[in-house]
Amino acid sequence: MFNKFRLLHYFFSVNARGKTIARCLNFDIVASADDMTEAELRLDALVRFHIESFLKSNGLTGLNNQAPKKFWAEYTESLRHGGALPSSTLRICVPEVVPMEKPYGDLEVLAAKAA
Repeated sequence: MFNKFRLLHYFFSVNARGKTIARCLNFDIVASADDMTEAELRLDALVRFHIESFLKSNGLTGLNNQAPKKFWAEYTESLRHGGALPSSTLRICVPEVVPMEKPYGDLEVLAAKAA
């Protein structure tokens, strides 16, 4: 089906036009905004929708479309050089058809910012 995951990896950078680019490396989902706070909010909404849609439909697209290795390498390099950002949590609503103790799940977000 899909790999289990409990941790999301977000990578932030700034493009040539000064826009903040936020990328979820787990799913290769990208959002942009004028600042990091707004970019993260937009990315959270997209990632939440992606996961919740998969849980509701169990579609063929799955949850296994990771970002290219280039971005994972930049993310790892950023973490090694002090680019780690404070962790956060993304709450995902779980459909009633999935038996769980609570109707939601929390995923920790580990983020890094490019130098």
